[in-house]
Amino acid sequence: MKFGKDLDLDIGIKDYVGRIGPGVTIILSVIYKLKVYEAMYWYTDTHNILQFPDEIEEDLGCEIEKYEEYDNIMKYLFDEKSNYKETVPDLEDIFEPNQNPNQEEE
Repeated sequence: MKFGKDLDLDIGIKDYVGRIGPGVTIILSVIYKLKVYEAMYWYTDTHNILQFPDEIEEDLGCEIEKYEEYDNIMKYLFDEKSNYKETVPDLEDIFEPNQNPNQEEE
């Protein structure tokens, strides 16, 4: 789906990668001014988080939450994502229980 006054931001769901905690994690394909990025969208039945890489936020000139089309992007993702209660049982945990994702393996 294209966003922005010049329709130069294109976002699409690329892959459902698994669960982090109680939420579903999705990788997004993001194209902005012909540069390709990946972003993350995480959601439960009551919460959702959109995380863009710093690099694209620098190109946008602001954090994604302050971008003029942020509400439209979140509505698009909310409408396009799979139903949480139907999706979560089919996905595996990305991290083992009690695993710290910032801790290096020995």
